[in-house]
Formats: sequence, C-alpha cells, structure tokens
Amino acid sequence: MASSRSPDDHINLLRELGIPGRTKDPISTNPDVWGLNIAAVRDNFPRHGLQCLAGPWGVMGRGDRLVIFWGPGNRVLQKTVDENEVGTELRMFVEARHILAGNFDVSYDVTRLGQTAEPSEVMKVFVKLTRPGGKDDNDTPGHSKLIMCIPDDILKGGIDKDNVAAGVDIRIDPYPNIAPGDVIRLSWGGVFVFSPPLTQDQADGKTPIVIHVDEATIRSAGDSDSTGLAVVFELYDKVDNRSEDWSVAQRVVVSIDTARPVAPLLEETRNNVLDLDKLGDAKGTGQVIAVDSKFFAEGDTIFLKLKGTPVEGTPIDHELPGKVLESVPSVLEIPIDNALLRRFAKTQMVLSYRIRKADGSADIVSKGQFISVIGQLQRLKPPIAEDAEQGALDPDLP
Repeated sequence: MASSRSPDDHINLLRELGIPGRTKDPISTNPDVWGLNIAAVRDNFPRHGLQCLAGPWGVMGRGDRLVIFWGPGNRVLQKTVDENEVGTELRMFVEARHILAGNFDVSYDVTRLGQTAEPSEVMKVFVKLTRPGGKDDNDTPGHSKLIMCIPDDILKGGIDKDNVAAGVDIRIDPYPNIAPGDVIRLSWGGVFVFSPPLTQDQADGKTPIVIHVDEATIRSAGDSDSTGLAVVFELYDKVDNRSEDWSVAQRVVVSIDTARPVAPLLEETRNNVLDLDKLGDAKGTGQVIAVDSKFFAEGDTIFLKLKGTPVEGTPIDHELPGKVLESVPSVLEIPIDNALLRRFAKTQMVLSYRIRKADGSADIVSKGQFISVIGQLQRLKPPIAEDAEQGALDPDLP
C-alpha cells in the first residue's frame, strides 16, 4: 500500500525509516533512542510484523531497490519499487522473526537503476519483548504475580474524616521482569495514581516501592458502601509493554461524608464484579434502594451515573436520563445500555445517583458502588452466509 507525501529534500542522506509503532517520545536522549514493544513488533499486525514507512525520495523511479538493515549489514527486507508506487510513501512489514530484543541501529538504503546505494539516517531503537510482571497464572481476575500491601489498619478500619488527611501509603512488592523506568498505574476506586519511573535501586530491591494516595485522590473517588472501593494496579515498562492484567483487587471502606444515601446496585454483578461475557447482549439494571425518607420522597427524580476510565480512550462520566420515583419505600430499577457497560471492560466503574428533589430543595448525591468489570470490550457479530436460504446452505454451491 502507498500514500502521497512530500518528497524527501535530503540530497545525500535519506530520511530515517518511519516506524509508526515506536514510542511516542524517545526513551532516552543524547542520542535519541526509540522504544519498540510487543504490540509494535507482533500484535498490531500479527500476520505481517513491524510496519515500516519510507519515501518518497527525490527522482524516485520504477525499479529503485530499497533494503532495510536491522543492525550493521543485517538485511531484513528488500523491496523493488513498481510503477504505481513512484512518488509515494512505501508501506512495508518486517517479519517479527527478524526482530530480537536489544539495542539496534536501524536504517535503509536505496539503489536507483545504474547508481550506487544511497543510505538513510540511522535510527537507534531498543526492543523489549517481555511484559512487566511476567505471565499471569490466574484463571480468575487479577494477576498472580502483582502483589501490593495496604496497611492493615486501613483494610480493617477504613478511611473516615479523622484519618483521610494522612492519605494511604501502598507498598508494591517486586515482580517478574521488573526494570528501571517501569511505571505503576494504581486505581483507587477508578481514580488513577501514577508512580514516578522506577529507579535502579527499586528494580534491584534495595529501595521499597511505595505509592502515596493523597487526600485529594481519596475525596475525588468518593465514599464507598460497606463492601469498599476497589484498589488495583497495573504496570507499564519504558517501551509501553503492559502487564497481562491488573492485580487482584483489595477493598477499602471509605466513609468521609456519612450524610449521604446508600450506593445503588447493579443487579447483574456478583460480589461487585460484572462479567460482560455472561451479560452477553443484555442491558444492565441499576437499582436504587429508596427506603430512607430522610433522602427520598414521592415525585423525586433519580439520575443514575456511571464513572470511570476505560483501558483506552478518555474518562467516562455519564449521567442517564432521570426516572421519577413513584413510591417510598421501593426499589427503582433503571436500564443501562450494554454498549455503555462494555466501555468499562477490564477496568473499574463507579455507579452512583443524584436525587433531584420534588420540593425544589438542593440535589442529593449518593455514595458510590465500586464495580470491577471483566470480559471483552465488544462482542463479535455472528457471521452471515449470504447464500443461505431459510438458515441452510445449498451443498452444491461452488
């Protein structure tokens, strides 16, 4: 495949090879070194390998020959320009078997018909093909080798207005494939806290790895119900390889503002876990337990809210249309679209609600229900056989 681009203006040195899958920024500088991870080398194009781009170059012609080098003298791809590719950017793939872990100088040269080879600029790359945390041996949610330690007094006693100002220090145990530059992303009830890149001493086990969750983060996540909010973490190395899964969730009860109605429920959860594969194509059912007349009254309007940060994309803070409460006490059920729930796949969501009072008094916001979501982001539609009649194919069709 090819696309148009302005010709390379270099006369003696061609522009460096384009590798769209490399890290957004150099992983080190002076000189610049770019990172390549498992996704770039193997997963983005699993049948083809690493995507590379080159050209166009000045006086590009049919029959020009391009050779990519992965290290001095190590040819990993050769391509001859055809007539339809003249004046375009070439899109090529280096097979994954040619790319090993380590540091390499990557370049290419172009030989035009009847001329000598013209070299490109050299790009320095670091290839890392292992995941931080190693292989997950668990069949259940949570990585078997990602271990954290939350202080016992917090796990047993929770967080309230008396100790919230101190925050919480969470220790992360050393894990397989730990390396300097790794970053830990901890989720405190759906609010993320990032560690600084690990130092050599931390990777060597000489200095403990501690992540501090401050008061602002705790207040941002809000109060939990009696089951607590989920605390989990995942890992990213310096070339953006991600751990296979989040850690096993631990739960912390947070009750800073006690004057709030109880959190809603999601009927399809089990032990605060929503399994999207079991949910299938069905909608979810939010349940508001409208019992306490201190908060609820007939004619109030309930607005259910879903909040969290998906694995990919921007944070979600979605409030559903309101539903009028017709009786107190009662359980108000509010349907939630399947597509909205699936956006939280493999992460955590917070379910809460807002009460718009029928008497015109101030709105009331509930506590949050912290739910871990497992399963696939989207379900593939079943294949359709266009030649089928009444659900069957003619066996004599070619």
